[in-house]
Amino acid sequence: MSEQNNDQSQNLNFSLDSITELSKSIDNSKYDGKSREDLIQIINDLESKLENKCSDVSIQTDSIECQTAKFVNTCDVSTQTAPIPAPRLSKLKLNKEPCQTVETTTQPENQIHNLKHVKSNKTQNSEQSSSDKNLIIGSSILKGIRPSGLSKTDIRTFRGATINRITSEIMKMNLTTYKNIILQVGGNDISAGKSLKELEEDFESLIWAARSCCNKDCNIIVSGLPPRYDVNVYSANLVLEKLCQQFGLVFIRQYEMYMSDSFNQNKGFYTHDGIHFNSRGTSRYIKTINNIVGILNYHSYACANCGELNHKTSSCRFEMKIKCHKCNMYGHKQKFCLA
Repeated sequence: MSEQNNDQSQNLNFSLDSITELSKSIDNSKYDGKSREDLIQIINDLESKLENKCSDVSIQTDSIECQTAKFVNTCDVSTQTAPIPAPRLSKLKLNKEPCQTVETTTQPENQIHNLKHVKSNKTQNSEQSSSDKNLIIGSSILKGIRPSGLSKTDIRTFRGATINRITSEIMKMNLTTYKNIILQVGGNDISAGKSLKELEEDFESLIWAARSCCNKDCNIIVSGLPPRYDVNVYSANLVLEKLCQQFGLVFIRQYEMYMSDSFNQNKGFYTHDGIHFNSRGTSRYIKTINNIVGILNYHSYACANCGELNHKTSSCRFEMKIKCHKCNMYGHKQKFCLA
């Protein structure tokens, strides 16, 4: 009831103010000498004008209430599934601007066809560039290998190289043209006193570096450490083989290939330092790699009389093909027999 009384008092005050304004705007001199009927008619006209003005004001207030009701309804807490974030004042616009239509640019069909053609050419070129070449990279243990007798195989030898050195060298190389990458490194790390944990961490970094620089269809092969005179590398080979199992890589066991029947290093495959291969040891190393990856070019490299890889047939001391005592076939020695 008190609210209704307040509204009525406000309406009355508004009406009185309106009458006062009208009375000020009216010139009283023009009503002098008017008859009673004319004055009544003038009063009725003023009342009708006052009613029209009050109705206009009420319509405006109703529209304002409707507009505010819309905004209140949209911010109803019961309809919100998440809290409403407070807007930043810097992003608010004080003036209303018409929305700008976003123009979407469409490429012509011939341009799209040209782009597809270019992409297809790039993929074809990348596929053609990834050939069936092989890379053998490692320390100076590979220095006795002659690339001229190998089929599509590159040899990269770094004297005294450690795992970190090979990793840095690989990061500088373009490995996208190789299908198989053989890693031969780690012996110098063990000889320098690195622990097996450090060896594993460094070789893991080497594998990641090789994977990041080569194609996705490239095979990374880890060649095990052959026995050395200065240090025992048997435990290191176990670590490398386990690491290859984790990464799904091929591991070539070289350690057993250079051991004698008494489980000692076979010095017949090494030079006087007991670390690097002689011609016989190099031939066995190449044969071991060739059993996994075909790197040998038999027509131009291996001797047709004895099967040795360190000389050609024309310079062989045997004048004819010798007989293998294992398979009774001719053209190779027993140590090169694959039977």
